[in-house]
Amino acid sequence: MTLGEVVFNSRAVGRLGSLLFFFFGSLSYVPYLQRQPSVRAAIQAIRQQRDFLPSIFPYRGDAWGTWSQVTYLNQRHVASAIGILLLVLIFLVIRYRMRPKRAKAPPSIHSVAAHRHPFPAIAPHTSSDDDATRPENILEPSSHITPASAATEPKWANILPSPEPVAAQPNPCPEIRADICSENATQPETSPESSKEEIPSVSDSGGASDSEAATEGATEPKHEVVAPMERFRDTLPGFIFSGVLLGLLPMWNSAVFIGAAAVLGVWFILFPLRLQMLAMAVTTGLIALSQMLYLTGGSGRTPMPRLFHWGYTIDQPTAANVVKYLGFTFGFKWLLIALALVFANSLQRRLFLAVSSLVAVAFCFQFTIEVLANQKFIHTWVIIANLFVAFALWRLWRFSLLRTTVPGKLIASVLFLLVIPGGVIDFFPIHNTGWSEVQYRNDPLIEWLKRNTTPRDIFLTDRFVTHPILMAGRRVFYGWPYFAWSAGYNASNRDRVYTELFESKDPWKVYHLLKENGIEYVAYDNAVRQAQFIKRPNQELYATYFPKVYDAPNYNGMVIYKVPDKPPPKLSNLPESVSNMFEGGKGTGKGELDSPSGIAVDSNGNVLVADTGNGRIEKFSPTSTFISTIGMKGAGNGQLGAPNGIAVDRNGNVYIADAGNHRVQKLAPNGGFIAEWKGPEPGFYGPRRIAIGPDDSIYVVDQGHTRIVKFKPDGQVLTVWGTKGNGDAQFDDPTSVAVDPTTNKVYVADPRNKRIQVFDASGKFLTKWEMPEWGRPAGFEDLAIDAKAGRLYASSANINAVFIFDLNGNRIGSLTPKPPDQLEGPSALALRDRKLYVANMFGNRVSVLDL
Repeated sequence: MTLGEVVFNSRAVGRLGSLLFFFFGSLSYVPYLQRQPSVRAAIQAIRQQRDFLPSIFPYRGDAWGTWSQVTYLNQRHVASAIGILLLVLIFLVIRYRMRPKRAKAPPSIHSVAAHRHPFPAIAPHTSSDDDATRPENILEPSSHITPASAATEPKWANILPSPEPVAAQPNPCPEIRADICSENATQPETSPESSKEEIPSVSDSGGASDSEAATEGATEPKHEVVAPMERFRDTLPGFIFSGVLLGLLPMWNSAVFIGAAAVLGVWFILFPLRLQMLAMAVTTGLIALSQMLYLTGGSGRTPMPRLFHWGYTIDQPTAANVVKYLGFTFGFKWLLIALALVFANSLQRRLFLAVSSLVAVAFCFQFTIEVLANQKFIHTWVIIANLFVAFALWRLWRFSLLRTTVPGKLIASVLFLLVIPGGVIDFFPIHNTGWSEVQYRNDPLIEWLKRNTTPRDIFLTDRFVTHPILMAGRRVFYGWPYFAWSAGYNASNRDRVYTELFESKDPWKVYHLLKENGIEYVAYDNAVRQAQFIKRPNQELYATYFPKVYDAPNYNGMVIYKVPDKPPPKLSNLPESVSNMFEGGKGTGKGELDSPSGIAVDSNGNVLVADTGNGRIEKFSPTSTFISTIGMKGAGNGQLGAPNGIAVDRNGNVYIADAGNHRVQKLAPNGGFIAEWKGPEPGFYGPRRIAIGPDDSIYVVDQGHTRIVKFKPDGQVLTVWGTKGNGDAQFDDPTSVAVDPTTNKVYVADPRNKRIQVFDASGKFLTKWEMPEWGRPAGFEDLAIDAKAGRLYASSANINAVFIFDLNGNRIGSLTPKPPDQLEGPSALALRDRKLYVANMFGNRVSVLDL
């Protein structure tokens, strides 16, 4: 509040800016309210909410957004550290406004008599140094000022009481001692804007309208105040004390210390009094140095990340996403900040520029592995930016148009109401309280752990943040992901390994992974068995091949298995298994996949899977065993960019929709290159799927150009149909094509239009089937036809389902795999011998559904 009053000379701006602290301005309330079916439902949801409103981008995986009362509730030292920075800024603004001005040539006696100065005369340096430096002797208005000029005077009397001013002398320092005066004096301000800056931006008096105030400021006489020259050493105590306060911040809150350094570094460039600022910086450095050495030392110090880290504050840090994130997070405040900068004077604009260095620091640097460190820079910035928002609202409130302030008041009220809803919603209680009780003494599990394990042993178990094993002082392989990430671990890789250890059905693979990661024990409990992040729990594998060492049914059904140094007997008798498509797993090894989005079965029953992320085709036997790899990532002949759809003709030739290279490639059964098709003008753009008709014609979904292209086997174009739209024979990003070998009808998946369209072989529109489940398409919906059974199968990656239709368009039902298998982003379908093969894009494996 005080900073707003000092910078904008308005107590109202300071108070309003303080109030806006509780309202970040985020637009998160817009999608939140849009999801509510009615006003009553919205009120009920707000009263029963379990989380804060989410951000537009997950903040390093956490979706609760920027504003959280927990930030200040759990870290009260952050608030007090920010308070120190604000106190120093208040001091600097006051000192800046108190700085002496360079005097112009003294006017003649006649000119002085002819023009009355709007500012008071200043007393010479006659009595003592202290009198000369008192701010009231510089800025307190004299009694002879007219009401018109007084209306624009700075109201420092509300802050600094003033004695009676006395008249100034034309030459406060004898000419022969000018060298001494210049030595002891502060640096004079030479900015041409100096007189303009001292005109207050906002007046608390209600008499003058906004336009009148602007006129008065514009017509202010250009005579400058002749201030007494302060000796340099007399200005130092305040700067040194400010340096002491700043020097305490590294141990208080290091993030605020770094933010203060950024702000004051820009301040040093933009503002005068640089010698005093250097003295403050030296004081800060002397006090902070020992703390910084202590904080960065020690044997347990974690290796620091690289300093420059673009976009560290958000996931997917493109320039567009950073702008989108800031726009969403602060919403209509940006409009008000822009308006404030239009109204602002030079001092206020330079202050905003200095403070905005915090945003640059937040998005360009990583000083620590702590997840929330950079968010504190944004918190500090918005506290000060709120003053500019308040300034704009106050100016709008007082804005006069055609002798009325009603339009300005209306606009200010609307903008204020658009800023606050998110904060109002977040003020309601959050109903997600939970607790964990661990009886450390005389607890059976704790006692067993203390007797039979060591503090260095690593357990594979649930990710609960207060797991009893953690409470017993033992380590876990992958505890709460938030803490693992913030401690500098590769959380994405560890999450993949964690999932494989709890889902893989390959005992040798599990054993090798356990040993590679130094895991000594596996604790299976109900949280693992029922967790959403474990799709197919594999406890049966552990029960079969690993010795059980502890059974604790009272601890959420926990069973602990020991990982032996050597393979257990049952495992030793098993041959090392080879990779198979049912296990899959994300990776680049044999049988591993990365976002598969195409699948086909050849005449021998071998399954070909488009390993899209790795730029290759993997071939598996009918029993799912890995056979070979076709292609490699690249743009040459036989190389693949992002393979999508696959089709195999009766001769075993393989057709691949190479979406990344905008072409279709034809390969021999052994993977040798035969031909490439770029498509008719203007060429393919992201071809997605391929189907082969009963006459060996090739149908290609040219998704980027919303059309279907039909080829002869030699690559000659037969026909093209489709344009962008929602009418008959129009498409909106079609994703699949399938051909009935009996009737030669062509079926096209048009998920954005929530339908399947049916054509004859020449592209003539026949009919369409509604598909409401495609309301939120993932972009990889696929079709497959079983002509003998008269069935069409349609996948939905968004809701993990495969739907069944008859060939008249009637919905019959849906398919799911046998438990514990589940569909995880079904992205491609292929039929063979009454089996439906499904490529799981998110699960990086293949499922088989018996028909």
